[in-house]
Amino acid sequence: MRITIILIILILASGFTFLDIAPNPIDAKGIYTKEECKIQMQSEVVEVDIYDGYSIVNCKFSMHNKGEETSLEIGFPEMNFQYWSIGGYEETDKSKFKITVDNNKLTSNDIKVPEELEELYQEFINIQKMEREYINLKDSIYSSYNIKERKDGSKIYKNPEDFKQVTTIIDSLSTLHFNNTAHSSSLYAQFDEKVRNGVFPWYVWDVNFKENERKEITVSYRMPIGLGYGGKYRYFSYLLNTGKGWYEEIENAKVILNLHDVPLENIEKIEPKGYEFDESDKVISWEFKNLEPTEEDDIYLEFFIKKERKQFERYMKKKRRKINRN
Repeated sequence: MRITIILIILILASGFTFLDIAPNPIDAKGIYTKEECKIQMQSEVVEVDIYDGYSIVNCKFSMHNKGEETSLEIGFPEMNFQYWSIGGYEETDKSKFKITVDNNKLTSNDIKVPEELEELYQEFINIQKMEREYINLKDSIYSSYNIKERKDGSKIYKNPEDFKQVTTIIDSLSTLHFNNTAHSSSLYAQFDEKVRNGVFPWYVWDVNFKENERKEITVSYRMPIGLGYGGKYRYFSYLLNTGKGWYEEIENAKVILNLHDVPLENIEKIEPKGYEFDESDKVISWEFKNLEPTEEDDIYLEFFIKKERKQFERYMKKKRRKINRN
């Protein structure tokens, strides 16, 4: 979103650099429900392919209804599919993950937001539509006056006399746009309160379970690799504790990390303990039995890229020298 770009510009204007801050947490997550049920997640298999800068996550959940027939909403918490995201809803969200139930692929119409968040969702979508209209109108105005743009963003006026008139039009348009979208900050506050704090799932879909029925649900998505402060390290995180709300224990859970572009000698942390590490195939795996997942079971891999680490160390030396001089 354009708002994200504006946020980054403000950060830079305040005197910070990207080495002073880290992107928002990038955590892969599983499925859960806020409704009471007797549906057990009997098996959870997560296979992750980690590449240079991104990961592809494939999850398979085997579910068993041990109660009466029931229909419920299944969903997952908010996930960040890009760096520097400030949250909320975007029109492209649903295209960033694939979901199947018993091999039936869900469409964008099947995936929705919780009913309690529908109004908030529409507000986000309306803001984005206004952003597009604003940009298109500006481009149309510049085009009608045959105004070109340099690489640095400055404008080239074919007729210098047009400058004042165009500036007046653009200023009026910008003021109108600002007034129309001024409430966007309150939308993010509502999103944080209702979604990031776990009151409601981010997106949900309806599933019907007959008595004693078993279903297989798969979720696949691609997301960036996590970055530590100043690019000191990279990481991958999968939150097994997302599945703690299901009925009874998870009988079998397995997590597999395929390290395609991870230098093995640069791995600094692997959590939790009890993993197997096949260095020849570059695979780390965990197996759990009768798991009641907590944060201590969450998967975490931390490693560094030499070029980024050296850049971070140079930056820290300069920063320390500057502090000492003061």
